[in-house]
Parts: sequence; structure tokens; C-alpha cells
Amino acid sequence: MRAVAAPISNFQLPKLLRESLGEEKAESVVTNIEQKVQEEFDLKKDDLATKKDIADLSDKLTEKMNSQFKWLIALFISQMGFVFGIVYFILSFKK
Repeated sequence: MRAVAAPISNFQLPKLLRESLGEEKAESVVTNIEQKVQEEFDLKKDDLATKKDIADLSDKLTEKMNSQFKWLIALFISQMGFVFGIVYFILSFKK
């Protein structure tokens, strides 16, 4: 998708520069600048994130965090069982 070039009225050259270059050259300078900007944008637009990209990433992060939270709870419960087992084992020898 190519953006439409802005007319010269949207990108104003300083009056002194327009007078020294002339209207035709000034329009040529503006056109060249617009082309360079468009070329740079075309090169870098694939690196930009869209709202959909950000939403997908957010969903993936939420899913990963939920999975990690489940593992955290499971490990906490198993660790507590291990600690209670050790305490029970120690207390059973004291009797």
C-alpha cells in the first residue's frame, strides 16, 4: 500500500529557499524528500507492531503466565508435603 504524496502546500519550504530555487525546483525538492521518506517507511514498516500483533503477544504472555502459576502452585504444595514429611519423621524419632 503506497501513501499518496502530500501536495507542496502540506510541506512548506522556507520562503527564501523557494524564491532562490524557484517553484519548479522547490516542488522537485519536496517530491524527492517525500520519495525518500516513503522509501524509508517502506523499508521499516514490517518492523512496526500493529494492534493485532500486540494483542496476540498479550494473549501468549497471559497463557504462559497462567501455566507458570499452575506449576508454582504444584511445586509449592509438593514442597510443603516434603517439609511436613521431614517434620513428621523427626518428631517420630523423639518419642
